[in-house]
Amino acid sequence: MAVIVLKIKVLGKGSYRVVHLVKIITIVYNQIYVIKSTNKEYSSFLRMEKEILLKFVYCPNIIQCYGVFMTIEQGRGKVYNMFIEYALRGSLLDMMNKYTDKSLERDVNYYTQMILKGFKTM
Repeated sequence: MAVIVLKIKVLGKGSYRVVHLVKIITIVYNQIYVIKSTNKEYSSFLRMEKEILLKFVYCPNIIQCYGVFMTIEQGRGKVYNMFIEYALRGSLLDMMNKYTDKSLERDVNYYTQMILKGFKTM
């Protein structure tokens, strides 16, 4: 089956990785995901993240990891990629940056409860 990975936009950049919003197109399936990418020499960071996320498979309040793969990209060489679920509303840090002090306390409580529920379902 042919698969096309269309990079839509960069969601963020870190010291060692780039996070893209992507659309996966196949004959049967058409879905939006996130791909975190890093050069092979820094892949240990993403490999560690993958191992942590795989401990939370099927936890509804934890972002899901759908697998990893290597690519060879022009100008970057070998690139380690991790498929993860797309969080439509952004990261917890993104949300925290949007709020005032009063609403932040309420929302931190809400998101902390979500995270703990995710841990509980392990």
